[in-house]
Amino acid sequence: MSEYDEWSDEQRYVYGECHEALTYGEIISRDVAMVIASWWHSPASPNSTRLSTMGQVACDAELSDFATKKDFEKQNLWDKWALNCLAAFIKDAQEHGLVVHTDNCPELS
Repeated sequence: MSEYDEWSDEQRYVYGECHEALTYGEIISRDVAMVIASWWHSPASPNSTRLSTMGQVACDAELSDFATKKDFEKQNLWDKWALNCLAAFIKDAQEHGLVVHTDNCPELS
């Protein structure tokens, strides 16, 4: 049995969309970003809560709201791909102004 055979349907869907996004230089869907965010949700981070539960990207959101560099390095290839896709989703939303503004927004400082 391969690792793939042990994945849930959710993992197959998420990793499949991440593979497509990375292969073709695309951005993952909001739904997939929310699932990845829920896997890495931290109650201590309002930004991770906002994305994982409401699909909203904060102006000051970063991948570190979900995983530290140390956490990232410990993950398997598939989870690294998912986190990289989540980071690209966050950056794309911020670059296009599709964000929720918080008191920590760089442009409000």
